[in-house]
Amino acid sequence: MLLHFLHQNIGRTLSRLDLLHHVWPLSHPTDRTVDDHIYRLRKKLRSWERFSIDTIRGLGYRLVFKASKTSGNPLGLDHELRSGIDLLFNMYIRYGQGKGLQKLANHQEVLDIELDIDKDIYLHFVNGDFKWIVNHPESHFRDRAFYLLHVYSMIQFDALKTLSLFEKNLESQLLPPRHKFEIYTFNLISINLQAGRYDIVRQMITNARLQINQQKNGGSVYYLYNLELKLDLYSKQWSNFYQRLRAGDELYAQCPFFREKGVFLIIKGLWELVQGNSVSATRFLDNGLEMFEQSQFIPSLINGLHEILFSRKLLPATDVQNSYEEKWEQISRKYKFPELELSIYDELKKHL
Repeated sequence: MLLHFLHQNIGRTLSRLDLLHHVWPLSHPTDRTVDDHIYRLRKKLRSWERFSIDTIRGLGYRLVFKASKTSGNPLGLDHELRSGIDLLFNMYIRYGQGKGLQKLANHQEVLDIELDIDKDIYLHFVNGDFKWIVNHPESHFRDRAFYLLHVYSMIQFDALKTLSLFEKNLESQLLPPRHKFEIYTFNLISINLQAGRYDIVRQMITNARLQINQQKNGGSVYYLYNLELKLDLYSKQWSNFYQRLRAGDELYAQCPFFREKGVFLIIKGLWELVQGNSVSATRFLDNGLEMFEQSQFIPSLINGLHEILFSRKLLPATDVQNSYEEKWEQISRKYKFPELELSIYDELKKHL
């Protein structure tokens, strides 16, 4: 009945209420019943490559017929064009241009291309559509696991629990090599830093720098620099921190990367707090969050707020840090952090 009704309305977005009224008119199922049936139907449709059920955020579901592309624009098959689009996609990521990523995604039909599943998941991640990543049945867990771990790490404050989940997923061998590299090079450093394991972090940063130099990944230099700053700040190596901070002012004066520059401003704000300068601290913290908002990378904004609030565990807590609780609660309600935390945890544990 569900497939029949969707097919009768192919291409049309149907709300859960529409489906409840037309498919289950004599019973009293819940929204969860609809979601469960959609999930099972999607699994059955996997063998029919021409049909798929799309989730339209905030609206419902839509059955889509994928027309053959063999008679379309021949540019869609051009290797040079696809390579150029991959390069552009990665440039938007590096420079923190979420708006550019969205425009590229919205012009797939014009360019006669289809972004691969990893890019598709990344776009949902950038836009804050975390529930889609948790529940998307048409993508393999191994493609979603990295993003699930990343989201989990930034919506709650138990660093040891987060670290345990990362380590178990790495042991499971489910993660693709590119995601393993990113976790070992960046994510584990941040989580160990939050857990106060400073000696381990120092060695991990040394190893990460070797990896980055081998790959000649210039954009990662800024990310690593911020990690070193945070290590000196949280471990209270004031002399090292101050020297690195002054050098960072010169480094970031010409930095074109929105997200990395935003993190640097957050760190400067926390340093001002250590010195007891509440007014300048607030200015730097607000400017850092504003950089994240300009980038239109939702995870970066969440991470920035998380950093400010988590710093209370590693530095003396102040009223300035506490003042960001309200903004955190607003975002938590918008993206349903408590519910999201449980669903991500269940999804990760299910595959271990």
